[in-house]
Amino acid sequence: MVRKSLIHDNIEIAYQVWRDGECNFESAVEVLNKKFQFLITAKTVKEWAKKYNWKERLKHEELENEKLRKAKRVTTESLIGDLLIQKEKYDSQTELDNQSTNAYKSLINTINNLYKSSAKSKLDAYIDVMRIYVQWLVRNDPNGVKVVEKNMDEFTLFLTEKYG
Repeated sequence: MVRKSLIHDNIEIAYQVWRDGECNFESAVEVLNKKFQFLITAKTVKEWAKKYNWKERLKHEELENEKLRKAKRVTTESLIGDLLIQKEKYDSQTELDNQSTNAYKSLINTINNLYKSSAKSKLDAYIDVMRIYVQWLVRNDPNGVKVVEKNMDEFTLFLTEKYG
């Protein structure tokens, strides 16, 4: 029982390494053998990929991730739009009572939080893009990786400070 679980865990690790390595079997084997101390061949990883439909799984994951990104973007943008309409209604009033003033402050805070959340999503997207870019550089321009790594922490800190 433990053995099956361990094998399944290893197959899952192999899938994730293969996926993150842009579906390259040879580089996946290299990472698995070095980083995870596997003793595995490309033939075995290819057999697992075929047996467990990794390509189909990857397509499904990409579609789901895209749906989630679109849904989150649409939801956040529509919420902000609706709240801005409500804010304009408050702005058009000449006087606000205490209850309306508190509601207005809460509305402003909510709008600001949604803007920050949206910026955080953009920061997450940036991190994903940079991860893909570094993977591409590793294969195509190893010297470029050094330049990116040298500046990455400082640039990410700058973005975090700017966008929260």
